[in-house]
Amino acid sequence: MLEKMASYIVNSKWYEDREIDIQEDSERIVVTAANLLNALIRKASSSKDMYPSSVEFQDTQHARNWIPKLLNSFLDHLVCSDVKKAALGHSIVQAVRPKTVISPLLVGLIVSLDHVFGGWLINLLSRLGFFLSYDELIRFQQSVVQCDSEGCLPPYPVCYTQFVADNVGHNVCHYLCTLDGLNTFHGMGIISVSTPCLLDEAVNGKFADFPIPRLPRKKVADVVCSRGIPILHYSVRQKSGLCSISFSNWNAVKQLMYGQPASTAQDLLWHVGWFFSSQSVPHLNWSGFMHDINADKLCLPCADFRMWPILDLNPNDLTCIYSILRFIYDQSAKVGIPTPCITFDHPLWLKAVDIIQSEKLNIVCRLGPFHTNHDKLLSQHWLSYCWIWSD
Repeated sequence: MLEKMASYIVNSKWYEDREIDIQEDSERIVVTAANLLNALIRKASSSKDMYPSSVEFQDTQHARNWIPKLLNSFLDHLVCSDVKKAALGHSIVQAVRPKTVISPLLVGLIVSLDHVFGGWLINLLSRLGFFLSYDELIRFQQSVVQCDSEGCLPPYPVCYTQFVADNVGHNVCHYLCTLDGLNTFHGMGIISVSTPCLLDEAVNGKFADFPIPRLPRKKVADVVCSRGIPILHYSVRQKSGLCSISFSNWNAVKQLMYGQPASTAQDLLWHVGWFFSSQSVPHLNWSGFMHDINADKLCLPCADFRMWPILDLNPNDLTCIYSILRFIYDQSAKVGIPTPCITFDHPLWLKAVDIIQSEKLNIVCRLGPFHTNHDKLLSQHWLSYCWIWSD
């Protein structure tokens, strides 16, 4: 059908309406090309049942493969930059078929801009024909929340998932009321970080990519119903769980420390480079050095970060921390992780360790790296201080 239509437009109509005037002839060529591209774009198969995944626009070539071939050829003679060709091609297709097509590139773009600018910029660009509508963005966000696969973690041992929790502060609008009357929301937020454990998954690098079904819009109350973190009351025990923690023998720890090499061959090689550097051949910094020596090696893909519901409780409340620990334990059990791991900063870490020891929970509680280094430097300071006074 498309070939017959193209043949009719190019041949019959061309010679029938041909004019001698160059201006009219040029205009007829442009109109003919536009009709041909319009017919090709409308003939292309598409579906709005699923939102596109990030794989469809992970690089310029993937993004251009979504554009019809003739439109790509047309843009090749107009624009030099491949990125601009992909962006203009997606915008043209979306403008020609606004109700039957969802551009992968424009979906990713509106989600990214919404995090920075909000809806006013998206509405403006949508009216100018460069974007999807803000209503489509809201529908996408609701579909993500409603999608069951979004809340499922990658299974273990294909991937291992760790959790990170911290207090969340947000300044809400002036017309919303808060408990303290200062228009500031305080709660506890959680993210999960999943990394592949198997080599096949690391090579593919697609373990976190899956399409989101395009679901109908609902009221917010219906979307968030039964999707929060269950609040479990925690009664403080008379004996603190921290009292049961004992330090290991220092001699055993010292043997473990001194049994490991002080530096690796890569460290030594990088340090030796200072002796052979010059003004014309400067010494590489550590990140550039590691990039060069590992360029041919297999690197793991980026971790899969996911946000979980925010718990609307005081983060310093033991009930809040206990509910978080129980929640991540249940989520880990669903994917077969025997021992969950969660990271807190120092004030919350002390209370979390106390609860874990008191309730005998099989959870590894890690201290954040910033507070770990801070405590190490502080302990070294006090050791040197006590050593000076002992002398």
